[in-house]
Amino acid sequence: MNQLLKLLAHDPAVNAILQKKNCLGNLGLQEEALLLAAAFQQKPRSYFIVKQNLYSAQKLYERLRPLLKEQVLLFAMEESLRVEAIAASPEMKAAQVETLNRILDPSAKIIITHTGACMRYLPDPESFRSHCLHIETGMCLDYDQMKQLLFEAGYQPVSRVDQPLCYASRGGIIDVFSINHEDPIRIEFFDNEIDTIRYFDIHTQRTKQLLQAVTIIPATTLLLDEEEISPDPELPRQLGKPQGNVDFSHVRFGYSPDKILMDDISFSVKSGQKIAIVGSTGAGKTTLINLLMRFYEVNGGGIFLDGADTRELTRASLRSNFGMVLQDTWLFEGTIAENIAYGRPEATREEIVAAAKAARADFFIRTMAHGYDTVLDNDAENIS
Repeated sequence: MNQLLKLLAHDPAVNAILQKKNCLGNLGLQEEALLLAAAFQQKPRSYFIVKQNLYSAQKLYERLRPLLKEQVLLFAMEESLRVEAIAASPEMKAAQVETLNRILDPSAKIIITHTGACMRYLPDPESFRSHCLHIETGMCLDYDQMKQLLFEAGYQPVSRVDQPLCYASRGGIIDVFSINHEDPIRIEFFDNEIDTIRYFDIHTQRTKQLLQAVTIIPATTLLLDEEEISPDPELPRQLGKPQGNVDFSHVRFGYSPDKILMDDISFSVKSGQKIAIVGSTGAGKTTLINLLMRFYEVNGGGIFLDGADTRELTRASLRSNFGMVLQDTWLFEGTIAENIAYGRPEATREEIVAAAKAARADFFIRTMAHGYDTVLDNDAENIS
């Protein structure tokens, strides 16, 4: 493979890459990977590759990784913000943080991402670096303060550390599993001073190595020093019985005020109308829905439901007027009835059955041994 890359070094396309010319648009992923690898080996420097969607980014990464090993990074996010927030895998979240940490390293690398990830707000390198916790033995640090710092860095409190991105505390000892370390870390305190730091075995709990100092990187890309969402109005407007008329009036929006992505967007949807929002990945289809339901706030203009500015409503009352069916579906641990009633926990059994019949699922559910009381596991693997 190295011999092939050396032969490709003389290909005109490789020289075009080195001269920063756009020449990869019509290539297959395997061709693109070979040319990028050849260009990187000839002149190592950092490249930032943006693919159209998550699938293309993952496939290019899979082809480049065997060629360049650790010098290739993938920054992937789910295409939908709600999927990312609710159902993104721990492995994907860990990989995001690890990639952000590796970007701080000035060495040459190829970073592959996709338009959906580029559209999201991410911390700048200095902000990310400021949330890295560097601790050393003898350092004065309050036990409770350390727990608070870990929580703010995105680590989840658990009773026992058995996987990355979590921490456990008990009697002057804090265990934490940072994604940039192969083993979890045990920090022992004596009064308000760090007494010892060590790696320990996750199974036996025995010490593997004593440490003088250690750096713990954040467990999340969404750091908690950002501006909080605006509060609901003290005297919110009441809609009564909604009709379903939606108006976007001169809407202006960007993920940051200096980077406006939508400008002067206006359209109306009358009650009973059916519309389709069509566009390529990154065109703003999901963003329009996020704005409608106030997952984001507009930078200008307004969005109106039955003539009421959505900012005059509480988020809960606004969202209660919408039904949404996403491309991805999730089933949560609990009974089938509880899953159906997830959006309306107060729903009666009759309403749950009526919803199942409307979705043509009632017959299938009743064929199961416990019907609507069938318990689903974490991944719903006990049903097909």
